[in-house]
Amino acid sequence: MMQTLQAVICRYGRRDDAVELRRRICDELRRKRIRLVVIDDDPTGIQTVHGCLLLTEITADRIAAALEDEAPFFYLLVNSRAMTEQDARRVVREAVVATLEANRERGYNLLFVSRSDSTLRGHFPAESDTMIEVLREQGYEPLMPTLFVPAFFEAGRMTVEGVHYMAQGEQLVPTSETEFARDNVFHYSTSVLSDYIVEKAGGEITAEDTNHLMLEKLRTIDLAGWVRENNAKRYLSSDAFDYRDLRRLSLAVLAQFEVGRKHQCAVIRSSSSLPKALSGIEERPYVVAEKENARGVVVVGSHVKKSTEQLEALLTLEGVSGVEIDVERILKDDATQLTELLQKAEALYNKGIVPVLYTSRREVRVDDVAERQALGGKISRFLVEAVRALPFRPDFLISKGGITSHDILTHSLEVKTARVAGQAAAGIPTLKTTAESPFPEMLYVIFPGNVGSVESLREVVEHIRNKA
Repeated sequence: MMQTLQAVICRYGRRDDAVELRRRICDELRRKRIRLVVIDDDPTGIQTVHGCLLLTEITADRIAAALEDEAPFFYLLVNSRAMTEQDARRVVREAVVATLEANRERGYNLLFVSRSDSTLRGHFPAESDTMIEVLREQGYEPLMPTLFVPAFFEAGRMTVEGVHYMAQGEQLVPTSETEFARDNVFHYSTSVLSDYIVEKAGGEITAEDTNHLMLEKLRTIDLAGWVRENNAKRYLSSDAFDYRDLRRLSLAVLAQFEVGRKHQCAVIRSSSSLPKALSGIEERPYVVAEKENARGVVVVGSHVKKSTEQLEALLTLEGVSGVEIDVERILKDDATQLTELLQKAEALYNKGIVPVLYTSRREVRVDDVAERQALGGKISRFLVEAVRALPFRPDFLISKGGITSHDILTHSLEVKTARVAGQAAAGIPTLKTTAESPFPEMLYVIFPGNVGSVESLREVVEHIRNKA
């Protein structure tokens, strides 16, 4: 099932994105009063967008302000991928209920996106099904079946002929043949999206409840009509090879909403590329620190193979030095390690060297899911305390890994609402902290564990420093 990228390009082409499609999307959002509400299962979901708000404290008041923001879309960070399925359902339910409450008097039409991982890890279909359940409980009937589109082009994830692929060099490898399919919590056996939906539903969804849109049909048929024709299905999935595909698909989704009506709703499950297409935003240059020769810190918690390779490449960069955090000492509650870590980091920083604080690469594997997540939480709490206790104020902070990034964002930096600045590189989001943070006006770079080449972390550190 493996293919070469060049062979697929020869078959389907890589087409220039049309400004006209973005204009039409923006017009549809405006005249139909649609707000895109992205409920994100980890902090990396903003990795394709800019200009919108990210909320980590999810209340009706904060959501009300986001609904009235100049950007027609915003993100609610629930971090549910780090939770049990039961807790994931709870936080998603709370986010939808709070959004509906905030919107009750405003009457916007709401397009809910359950944003998750492009390598097919996450609480699926639990989260999107919970959204549907809450909407119906609150008296709203979704306009269409749940649409599932996990493409994330910036990281080389695309769906072709029904199969979801991950680019590895020039090879397109089915995601079920990668390390991500063997995840300790979210493992799966197939990259065929229609089969994946049935597998993850555990018998609650059959093949007859789904339909998949192949690339040739996506590019030639009336997509809005295709969605309506499949309205009796529970899930629809789609190929996607470039942003033009996603923008055509976006227009088909927006066509389900009627002008002049209020409180219309729909639900989508996707990775990061579809929200960018649905928002209609333009491209923007990569973000750098505002001051020249900026100084910062890097924190690496992710243990996937790619993160380890990127860490090794970063540590070869001049002006960078690693400080290892012994995971075994964390699990034994060795409090002296934090003091030692901070002393080493401060000494490096004062010399103009970027300290790289990284957990030892020996992963502690536990069969029990709940125990595994508890151990991960203990390591994350150590990293949070290390950042919070830094004896200096960096110009930038780069965090590697989804759980690590979330906990630093919410607990170390105490961010409740922030505006997305853009990307430090393809698929790597940045935020600017506000005055309410203990680290005010700092650039925070969230580097996903499964994004980029071996050299990407090194390249981002070089770029973000804005060296004269």
